[in-house]
Amino acid sequence: EHLKKEIGDVMWYVANLMFYYWKHHGIRPSVFYSMPKGELTVIQAFYEKELEERDKVLKEMRDNKIVCPYQLFM
Repeated sequence: EHLKKEIGDVMWYVANLMFYYWKHHGIRPSVFYSMPKGELTVIQAFYEKELEERDKVLKEMRDNKIVCPYQLFM
């Protein structure tokens, strides 16, 4: 949280996006720096959609009291 205050909300969002794509898809942060702005905008929309879908699945699992070991590592 302290780092977030130092670098600002936008940079914090971009840092989280890059970390997410590196962790879950193997895309290096340098790829984002070389992307055209339009492509990065599309990637951000994909990121938001992916998080929404993941959250929906996790909510359904919680509501149905389903435990998945993978949840512990997300």
